[in-house]
Amino acid sequence: MYRALGARFAAPVFLFDFLKGFGPAFAISRCGTAFAVSQPGIALLAGGAAIAGHLFSPWTGWRGGKGVATGAGVVTALCPPLAPGCLAVFALVLLVSRRMSVASIAAACSVPLWYLAISFARGNGVDWFLLSFFALVPAVVVARHRGNIRRLREGTEERLF
Repeated sequence: MYRALGARFAAPVFLFDFLKGFGPAFAISRCGTAFAVSQPGIALLAGGAAIAGHLFSPWTGWRGGKGVATGAGVVTALCPPLAPGCLAVFALVLLVSRRMSVASIAAACSVPLWYLAISFARGNGVDWFLLSFFALVPAVVVARHRGNIRRLREGTEERLF
């Protein structure tokens, strides 16, 4: 969006996409209503549905975005302590590579690693469903960046700045 329409439109689109993932996952994870399935399970389903809806939107002919901002919203809602680490990875890789695709892939791939590090540092057990979800999100992000990865290999991927 930044390349196509500039920062004026990229920031609101990022915010909307982030909130599209954050909203449902956060609301359900904090909901007091008892479900037949555990609240974390329902929150994972809501987050997964938000990401899937972004990737395969009926409003855009079943073609959507790469899922990075929506996935970041879901991840932040489900485990807020991950956000600063993932944001730091994103910013550092963006500054070094100057390529949004590389920064997005690196930040997404760091999600399960940050989750494990934070879980172990806190002495918490690992929630295997959450870890599985956090491993699936970067797999989807990498798959959606196939064209960018091909251009990176060919040396034709444009720099952001």
